[in-house]
Amino acid sequence: MIPRRRPSRRETPTRPPRIDLVVAGCRIELGIGAHLLDPPFGLYRSPADAAVRPNFVLDVQEAPDVLPDGADAVAPLGVRRRAGRITARGAGYRVELEPAAGDGRARVAPGSRFHRVLLQLALTEWLAPRDGVLLHGCGLAAGGRGWLFIGPSGAGKSTVGELAGLPVLSDETCVVRLAPAGGVTLAGTPIGIGTAAGPVPLAGILWLEQAPADELRPLDPGQALARFMTQVVAAGRQDAELAPLLETAAAVLDRIPMQTLRFTRSRRFMDVLGLS
Repeated sequence: MIPRRRPSRRETPTRPPRIDLVVAGCRIELGIGAHLLDPPFGLYRSPADAAVRPNFVLDVQEAPDVLPDGADAVAPLGVRRRAGRITARGAGYRVELEPAAGDGRARVAPGSRFHRVLLQLALTEWLAPRDGVLLHGCGLAAGGRGWLFIGPSGAGKSTVGELAGLPVLSDETCVVRLAPAGGVTLAGTPIGIGTAAGPVPLAGILWLEQAPADELRPLDPGQALARFMTQVVAAGRQDAELAPLLETAAAVLDRIPMQTLRFTRSRRFMDVLGLS
């Protein structure tokens, strides 16, 4: 277990309320103040089941000595992996995760949403040996299927979610997993804006590029894998530790080839994909 810091005489230790979540099959018992939770968390609430052990027990505490600086984090920064423990530090948060014990905690700037860093780390660790990856991207659901839109910052991932008028799995981070019987599934996360959880069968992976006209273009497999990996949350893994994520990514793209969607930041992309 991660050692707990002993409170000083001036501190009054309080245990935050606990909620049970299921995100892409990962069961999480999360201790957190309700005022920190965004609406999408409601999509992942699950009744507590004493007979089922959670995969992770995570605690989030607001700490006045952790000062915010800038916008809420959407990706772990300054991640270190050592002796089975993962730590992440940044302006506004201090995170520790011990994957083998299923235990983690975060100390965050008061009122901030930096608990997202802890959730990202836990999900990445749980997914890696289970044929899954966590990606920065926007997932949409339509007709019982899903589409994943990825690309560099500013490419239009959030814009896609706003324009589509479809259920949004998440406009920030989504989960892609190989299905046992073939195919790939796409699920949302409570990180970001979302109106649906999934999972749904994945129908398409689109790399967004801004352009004067909306169109689809094929991608060379090697180029597709390189671009896909730029959006995978690697949680501080060095090159030698990326093998599980690379293997899953290659298998995903073998089943669902990625295409480039040249995008005018208008709703016309729906016609190109046959979603209108």
